[in-house]
Amino acid sequence: MKGYRRFLIGLVATFSFSVASCVNDPALSSQEETIESSLSSSSKKSSSRTTEQTSIDPIALLNFELNEDGESYSVSAKGDVIRELKIPSTHNGLPVTSISRLGFGYCNNLKKIEMPDTITSVGESAFVGCKSLEEVTLSKNLLSFSKSMFYNCQSLTSIDIPSGIASIGNQCFYQCYELKSITIASTVTSIGEEAFYNDYNLQKFSIPNGTISIADKAFYGCTGLVSIILGETLSSIGEAAFGGCYRLVEVVNKSSLPLEAGSYEYGGVAFMAKEVVSDESHMRVSFGLIKDMITYNERGFLWLVSYDGLIKDRITIPNGIKGINDHCFNASYPSPLNALTEVHIPDSVTIIGSSSFYDCEYLSQINFPRSLTSIGKSAFHGCKTLTELSLPTGLTSIGDYAFSYCQHLRVITLPNTLTSIGEYVFQHSNDLEIINYQGTIEEWEAVEKATNWYWLAGSRAQTVTCTNGSVPVVPPPADSSSQN
Repeated sequence: MKGYRRFLIGLVATFSFSVASCVNDPALSSQEETIESSLSSSSKKSSSRTTEQTSIDPIALLNFELNEDGESYSVSAKGDVIRELKIPSTHNGLPVTSISRLGFGYCNNLKKIEMPDTITSVGESAFVGCKSLEEVTLSKNLLSFSKSMFYNCQSLTSIDIPSGIASIGNQCFYQCYELKSITIASTVTSIGEEAFYNDYNLQKFSIPNGTISIADKAFYGCTGLVSIILGETLSSIGEAAFGGCYRLVEVVNKSSLPLEAGSYEYGGVAFMAKEVVSDESHMRVSFGLIKDMITYNERGFLWLVSYDGLIKDRITIPNGIKGINDHCFNASYPSPLNALTEVHIPDSVTIIGSSSFYDCEYLSQINFPRSLTSIGKSAFHGCKTLTELSLPTGLTSIGDYAFSYCQHLRVITLPNTLTSIGEYVFQHSNDLEIINYQGTIEEWEAVEKATNWYWLAGSRAQTVTCTNGSVPVVPPPADSSSQN
């Protein structure tokens, strides 16, 4: 009987060790989903105990481990019950100087934490997966932000990086989706790889004088970023550091890097820029000129760059906007625009930019103003709910793939003011049956059309109906059949 009891005690101890190991040592990237799955059952149990903190001193929920110097402690959490915590500056008469690697990792209930100024170092992944963490008060004596320190902290909205911090580690704020405001001290000399990867609510950023390098993919996928200031000391920007920052229209370059608008060199920082300017006096982006809209004033031509309001299914663009910028309402990125069903465009708009309504799959109603002159490449790609469109007189150009994958588009009317139509305009818009042209056959034949303008659009629409008759949709050359 005693042997059986010892067996049970050993089994429980082994199981407890295994669970603790899962909590304290997960792989961060390829294994993250597996880790969260393995922890889900224990998280559910612990969530039922979140009320415990009202009766238990949060300090009792901490582990303190004596550091190698024998004169200070490192701190970590015992479980994920803690919701709010002020870490003590001392333990057993000795200072608490560090937070352990994965110290508060996957503390799903943690909302607020305050560090004492005795803390000088924070281990890798210290707050990884703390998806409820909203508020962090940092020690004034921290020396660096470690790798993956706030990885996947999806509720964190703002943070101030204090003076004294020398570097921001790789993946430090990786997929902090709600991060919108961040201030960096001039002591930061380097920003690590993927440091702000996919932080798509980040709208503006200032690289301070003092920062020397930005590593590969540091801001990759920051699709909400519209304005950035580069400090004087910046000398290196890594590959694709600003890849996927498709709304980054404003670049203030105080550095000596020879940046040019439209170039993908230097991490693509100026790839989408309207222009690169040398100081703040030339900044043209406005975050408050029009409610819920971010705009760019290009010498009197007012571009709508991004929508900044709450989730809506109907949006009215105010009069005075002259251009809808590239990717403005692009819903392929995480955004409140995924539910967009109706857009009202004023008569002041002359340009609808490339990919501006890309993948707005529920968009069913849109008016095209009489002032419109051009529709950009892939402007309405993937707008699956559109069924009938009438493009206005005055429109002169339609870009490549403009209405591709509009799978339920059945009827489209084109004006006789068209001068050019791009490639694959109706690619995979397989329900398209009727193409009307508001001009004569002779005028239609004079329109400059890409050889493949209608290719891969389905076979329902066989002709273009003009005012004086119909003409067949001309098939492309045989070698075009290899394209998709």
